[in-house]
Amino acid sequence: MNNTRISGYRTYNSKWNKTTISLQKPITKLIVIYKPEDVIAAVEEIYQRCKKFPVIGMDCEWTPVHRKKEKPDVALLQIATNDGFCILLRTCFMTELPHAMLELLSDPCILKVGVGIFNDGEFLKHKYPELNIKGRFDIRYFSRFCNVFSKNESLKELTKALLPFELQKENILQYKWDDYLDNEMVQYAALDALAGVLIFEKLLPLFHEQESEVPFHTISSSELIERYFFNRNSICNPFVDTKL
Repeated sequence: MNNTRISGYRTYNSKWNKTTISLQKPITKLIVIYKPEDVIAAVEEIYQRCKKFPVIGMDCEWTPVHRKKEKPDVALLQIATNDGFCILLRTCFMTELPHAMLELLSDPCILKVGVGIFNDGEFLKHKYPELNIKGRFDIRYFSRFCNVFSKNESLKELTKALLPFELQKENILQYKWDDYLDNEMVQYAALDALAGVLIFEKLLPLFHEQESEVPFHTISSSELIERYFFNRNSICNPFVDTKL
């Protein structure tokens, strides 16, 4: 494991303490954010890392819902880039979503990927009505296009089939996302977002091979994503911001 500092702060016992843990690969850098003013620098770093690969993995965690049809209250927003940079935004402490994050999530030129990502976005919009999220794509569509699976598969199953690590979800029902986050919860949350973007990255060349005779390595990833997702005539564009 790689000993890396988490840049962030705990609110446990009303103190702000930096924490160091051993990060599980392929996480390379992890930031846990409690204060809105810390979001600007994190979002700027995301944009820098997305210049060559304009895709982020996105996931949300929330407190348990006890009534039928009650919308979950999102307590944590996770975002990851394909090079292992992850941020965990503790929305349970924020009555408003920071402007920099609003801009990132509404940016149609940054693709947001994950499993069940449409619902995650809707839950976020319920908590923050000012949010106009754009560019969501459920990677289960991609797995079908590439004939990896023929039915709805969970993020855990897709990760096990396509990536060199597995997601541990045995204790998920015990986690209280609006309370203190221990090391296990932090790693779990980061890997959920990171797995989404890494699965997408794994499937992109497979999809390209089906659609074109031009070798994958001769075209930049940003150009391919523009061609297949943001072009209105592309096969994947109708599935962007569409619920599976």
